Parts: sequence; structure tokens; C-alpha cells
Amino acid sequence: MAERISIDFSKTTGRTIKPLHGVNRPDPQYWGKHERLAEIGVPFARLHDVGGAFGRNLLVDIPNLFRDFNADVNAPESYDFTFTDAYLKVLVDSGIEPFFRLGVTIENFQVLKAYTIFPPKDLQKWAEICEHVVRHYTEGWANGFHYSIRYWEIWNEPDNPDCWQGTTDEFCELYVVAARHLKKCFPHLKIGGFASSGFYEITRPTMNKYMVRMMPFFNRFMDYITTPANACPLDFFSFHLYSTDPKEIGVHANYVRKRLDDAGFQHTELSVNEWNYVRRDETSAKWGGEHVLKKEMPAAAFVAAELCVMQDSPIATAMYYCAYSQSGYCGLFYFPSLLPTPAFFALKAFNEVYKLKNEVLASTAGDELYVCASSDTPSKTTATGSDAQDAPAAASAALIVNNSTEDRALTIDLAGVLRTDCHAYILDADHCVLTEIPLPKDGPLPLKGLSVLLILAGKELAPSPNLPDPSICFSRLIPRRA
Repeated sequence: MAERISIDFSKTTGRTIKPLHGVNRPDPQYWGKHERLAEIGVPFARLHDVGGAFGRNLLVDIPNLFRDFNADVNAPESYDFTFTDAYLKVLVDSGIEPFFRLGVTIENFQVLKAYTIFPPKDLQKWAEICEHVVRHYTEGWANGFHYSIRYWEIWNEPDNPDCWQGTTDEFCELYVVAARHLKKCFPHLKIGGFASSGFYEITRPTMNKYMVRMMPFFNRFMDYITTPANACPLDFFSFHLYSTDPKEIGVHANYVRKRLDDAGFQHTELSVNEWNYVRRDETSAKWGGEHVLKKEMPAAAFVAAELCVMQDSPIATAMYYCAYSQSGYCGLFYFPSLLPTPAFFALKAFNEVYKLKNEVLASTAGDELYVCASSDTPSKTTATGSDAQDAPAAASAALIVNNSTEDRALTIDLAGVLRTDCHAYILDADHCVLTEIPLPKDGPLPLKGLSVLLILAGKELAPSPNLPDPSICFSRLIPRRA
């Protein structure tokens, strides 16, 4: 018996498709546009680790923007915005909103010597430096800009010794001082943090020495900011997860949502602003074969499935780590060719669903099957069974994922569209680019293991520009040493 996907494009759920296909650290580029990232409609670029170690001493990090901590915090000449200005302009011109991390780049070799990951010596001054950075990019201060940058994140992974050399309470104090000051100055912006390393304790029986620090840190943070004397804004809470199980992110998101709600932060958004395909064991962070898999179908299927799970979770925004082409964590581009990978096209497929905005009713029957679907017909009511809106859509899109390694025969039930108006595009071991295939008029569709299927109705997929013959797997075009 064939496994089944059911989609009714005429019934919207009342929810919008969320901006979940953001990225971290696009390649440093100082003119032009990020054409590939624009192609997949990246909504956010998180500015963490940009430029590599220490931000190349030029980009984004507070010590790069304000080089002498003893300088006058109110003087424009105390700041060096030059390269960060150019970097952000390229992002904005590419239609990408920066998600600005206020802090420093990870120092992976801090066991030899740490440089910038210590608590600021004057917390109030550090907060005022951040204030002027915000003013420069949103209010034009110091010959600046009026960009729409809504999210301002205080630090990154303070529960990780590679990012923070202070105590837990020292970070909590930094967060309270900075969040209060920034929210007072900019009540219309979203101030949050703390980019938790994650909540692996919830789902994993064994953890490495860094993972065991995470939950106690979070518990102390929550205790600290819910003390009346330390009450402070938390417009969004960000955390990370590296996994090979798409369902794991839903468990973590539900856990964090409940913890925040129980603490009185019912309106705090959730952001998973680092995630990727990483093996669920203690060696997962080591350089190895998994960094090749990040670019191939195991990761592409995971990426598409994870996006479907996050859409059906309390998560509001998400950012894939990362888009820096030379990083082992970049699954989006082959290097040095910079040709897009299957993981890139998984994000492109989700963007087709995202562009139509309105989530429609969809369900799966089968293990490791995932679906997310939308239409461009606005929702008039919250859909629950017979109360759902019933109107044909001018354009519709569905992302379907087989995240199993097994081939399967999939029955796809479509309502609200004419099957003859549909275009189907496959991404699998034989198709490294989304490639149009016939959609059976009746009967099951054969799907390979680890495959992604995009169905569009009322529209067609725009081809990717400047690609070689898509019948050749791009990974074969990577130069190899003799």
C-alpha cells in the first residue's frame, strides 16, 4: 500500500509561512549583490562569525566597531564602521534583513589564548556603544543609514567557553544592563538573546563536556531575569541545535516555549538562529565526512524536513549555519566553484512555499514523510476542519520530503487545484538541481530515498541562472588534487 500525502490548497489554516530560511554569515562582499542568496529569498542574515576568526578585525564585532574602549562613546570618530557599512549594504540591496548580533566572534582556540570573549569592563558603557551602533544603522547617526533592522541580539553562546570567559551571573548582569538600556532607547525594536548553545539534555542520553553546561546556564538565566530587581526585556529568545533528526527541533522548541510561558514571557518570540545537519554524537563538531554530507542529499532532505517541522512549531524565525562558502558548516555551496548544492535547492524549494504566505491544510501518512504547503489566497478564518476557508487559489506550492533512506511509492492527494495545472520538481541522488518531472494523473509517484519534491500550481519554477549542465552533479566539478 502506497504511503500518502494529502494537501487541500482551498483550505488555509489561518497561519502564515514563517521566515525560516534565513542564514548566518554570508560571504564578506562589499559591492554588488548576493545573487545566489537573493535567488532563494533569504529573509534574514545573522551577523555572527562574519569574516571568520575575530571578524577579520573589521566586521560587526563590537571591538571592531569601537576599537578603543577608553574612547568617547558619543564621538563618531571613536567608531570604525567602514567595512561593516559596505557588508550590510550588500545584504540590504539583496533584499536580506540583517539580524544583528551585538558581541564578538567565537574563539575556537581560546585554550591557547582568549582575546575578546571576556566580560566588558564597564557594562553600561558597553550598552551605550551598542546604542550608537543601532543608531548608526537605523537612525543615520554618524553618517549612517535608516535600515529596517528589527532584531538586535545580545551576545552569542555565553554557555560556551569559546564565546564567554566570564561567569554565568556576569553574563546575566550584562544582558540585563544592555537589554534595559537598548529597549529604553529603541522601544520599537526587538531586543533579545542569548543565543543558547541548545537543550541537548532533553533528547540525548549522552552529551559532551560543553553540552552539560547548557541547561544549568539557561536555568540560571531564567531565574536571574525573573527576579523583580533584574526584570528586563526579552523580545526574542534565540537558541541553537545541530542534529540529523528533523523532529528534534520540535521537541526543543516546545520545551523552551513552555519554560518562557511559565515564566511570564508569553510574547517572547523563539528564534533558532543556528541549525544544520550534524551527527548526534560527541564527535559531531569535528572535521570529517559529515561536512561533505552537508552539501549532498542527506543534508538536503534534512534541511527541507526541518523547515517543515519548524513551520509547525512555536519557532518564529530561523537561520541556517552557515552561508560562508569556505566554512565546513556551509552546505549551500561547493568550494571553490561556488556552485549551489542540493541543500541550497532545498532552501529554494521552501522559498516557493514561503512566497505564497498562506499555509494550507496538509498531512502525511508514513514514517519520515514531511509536508508544508501554501497558497496566495489570504485566510479569512482560522481553519479547523469544516470551518476552513474553501476557495481556489491562483497559485499554490507544496514542499514534500522523503527523509528516509528507503525508496517509496507515494500517493499524493491534491484538492483545490487541477492536477493538470501542476508542475512537479524533484531533488534526489539523480537530480542535483530541482528538475521538472511528470506528476502522475493517478497512482503513486516513485520517490527515491532522501528526496525533496516541490509541487507548484498556477506558476512555474524560475530556473537558476548561470549553471552548467544540471545533468552533471556539481560535486564532480570540484577540482581534485592529483
